[in-house]
Amino acid sequence: MRIYFLSRTHAMLRLNGAYAGKVDMFERRVELNINKGVFVEMIPDKNLQPINFFLNREFLNDPPAFAEVYLTDGGALICAREFFSKDPHRQTLAKILFMNREASVFRQGDVYFAWGDKSPVPLGEEFAKAQLFDRALCGRRILEVTGGKCRALFSESGNALFSGEAELDFGDRLRAKIPFETCAPLECDCEYLYDGERLKLVKSDVREKSEPPAKLLPFAFFESVLFRADFAKYLAPSALARADEIRDYLGEFTAVVPTTERFCLAHPNLPAAGLCYPKKENLYEVVYYALELENGGISNIYPVI
Repeated sequence: MRIYFLSRTHAMLRLNGAYAGKVDMFERRVELNINKGVFVEMIPDKNLQPINFFLNREFLNDPPAFAEVYLTDGGALICAREFFSKDPHRQTLAKILFMNREASVFRQGDVYFAWGDKSPVPLGEEFAKAQLFDRALCGRRILEVTGGKCRALFSESGNALFSGEAELDFGDRLRAKIPFETCAPLECDCEYLYDGERLKLVKSDVREKSEPPAKLLPFAFFESVLFRADFAKYLAPSALARADEIRDYLGEFTAVVPTTERFCLAHPNLPAAGLCYPKKENLYEVVYYALELENGGISNIYPVI
């Protein structure tokens, strides 16, 4: 079975105890017989804890929380989501008094947000150098946690409202500029109202910051559909009448990925991309869709079986 290994942190890969190279976000593959199980170890940089598991059918059908599995055409892609610190002690990274209770960001393996007696909320390594701010929004109070380009927001009762990369502006409403990691690239300008417990989206506009190269047309188009940008600009005149049907036709996919080497060998020069559909927690099925072009515009979309 063809297995692709990826990791968001640079790591060393060992298979059944033997060194098998390094892993990062560049796809590297290996042919494995998983019927008897292959013992996999990923040993990360920065003295973080390694992860290890037996790669077998059970793992691929029910992956643990530390990995994401994408089932592809005759193979699978396994991505290590995160690695934790080896230090078991709790280390407070930042704190502030919010609504007369202490709010803090601390590290204990992962990085967490804690407020009062509520259960800690995992934030991720992006918030390792966190700062906390008591903000005013729509005449209410809201807690902002910053970590580099990432932001996390919590309500007056400590409930999580938002987490991700964004530029935020507080006032009579929350104005957010949210970038997406897409080939175009896409950026969303959003506006929210706040009632003290939840954010209500009242305005959203997704736009391309630059024109993608022609060879990336399949990715640009499907990402535009996913993030509700102006995907009709990629359609041929003959397909514009059915533009409103495209989102229902493609269904609830959550990501767009490149085609595999095996796909390209079987379908040379076919403009296509893989759409990821959730099957269960941390498990996705990749379905490949191809495009038919008419004078540079998309005239038809169809699944490749």
